[in-house]
Amino acid sequence: MKRCRKCVLSEYTPNIVFDEEGVCNYCHSYSKLTYKGESELIKLLDSYRRTDSKYDCIVSVSGGRDSTYILLKLVKDYRMKVLAVNYENPFTDPQAKDNIENAVKELDVDIVSFKLKNNIHERTFRNNVLAWFRRPSPALIPMMCVACKTFWYDVLKIAMVIIDLSKHLLRKCCLAYQRMRRLRQHSLKLYLVF
Repeated sequence: MKRCRKCVLSEYTPNIVFDEEGVCNYCHSYSKLTYKGESELIKLLDSYRRTDSKYDCIVSVSGGRDSTYILLKLVKDYRMKVLAVNYENPFTDPQAKDNIENAVKELDVDIVSFKLKNNIHERTFRNNVLAWFRRPSPALIPMMCVACKTFWYDVLKIAMVIIDLSKHLLRKCCLAYQRMRRLRQHSLKLYLVF
């Protein structure tokens, strides 16, 4: 099996290409992140504060540590008016649901929860597992999570309606909105490809 000499990604990584020296395209396109500090974060958050809306931002919460911590920090430390959004994943652990309920109650945050219609998540996951059984490949592993990615379409719709995104922001989001829509349509057909 061929691997990148720098980062050790294998040849089975989707869209990977190696140069003559055995270094992958991901290493060539990597750019180091620059830490700008909390003062820059506060400036950014301040630019999203709104007096004409009940909410400054949305936070997608799963009931896990990361999203709960982000919700806590934004509400308590940065005093943002947050709308929590939760995709009710059919495979979510009951403890995660309890965590969400406790967090929004303690932080006094509104929450919008939604499910995907027509068992899209379950069908997509099932189709991906069947594709794996038909032709096992490491390249299919990221596809197991594709159903979770389709819910961003609904989160964006919630942001547009409830938070009333400005036209400028709406234009920026349109491309992402269209991509999510195509991903949702495409993900149901993936099992036919493999």
